[in-house]
Amino acid sequence: MNTDMNTSFLEQALAVLREYIDRQHNGVVSRAARALGFKDPSLLNQWLAGTRVPSLSTLGPVLDQLGVSLHTPTSGLDDFAMIPKVEAKAGAGSSLLTSDRVEGLYAFRKQFLARIGINAEHAVMLDVMGTSMEPLIRDGDTILVDQCSNEARDNQIFLLGLDGEVMVKWLHKIPGGWCIHSQNPDVRDVNVVGADLESFRIFGRVRWFGRVL
Repeated sequence: MNTDMNTSFLEQALAVLREYIDRQHNGVVSRAARALGFKDPSLLNQWLAGTRVPSLSTLGPVLDQLGVSLHTPTSGLDDFAMIPKVEAKAGAGSSLLTSDRVEGLYAFRKQFLARIGINAEHAVMLDVMGTSMEPLIRDGDTILVDQCSNEARDNQIFLLGLDGEVMVKWLHKIPGGWCIHSQNPDVRDVNVVGADLESFRIFGRVRWFGRVL
């Protein structure tokens, strides 16, 4: 098994654990260890400190409790980068569900990500809820968001926020602001100008989407 691949895979798995400890247990490792059923709470500290390397057989059940799918790496997996998919839903309409809980890690070829200019460490995946971007992006599709592309640009699709809602939409430049445009012709445009710009945020550019047929 490739050593570099193992290191990369382990780092990403431990990053999921650290995020869980910070979010659910205010950074208290011993409390998280008890919640995860560690017989020896110091073992989790050793994993995180790098003084002890977990095996897949011990790490797998822990990640399963967090809802993270763990697939045993193969010798060819070093050609792939693992991108987290979060529980949040991007509204393609008025629907919205926000959660940063990681549902799983999904493999993308590093060559593909490099070709389209995506840094896997700053990318995230999430599902779309709603029909305003149909027929291009449909309800239930999964999108890949490049969080490095967090500046509004004309005629591109972004994961964006406005007045507390998170949505996936086209952006078009207009005088003094931006037009939030839906692919679905039955959904009206929303112009963001003036005071509305204060609650307008760009979380990243949508670079890929997929669906189950």
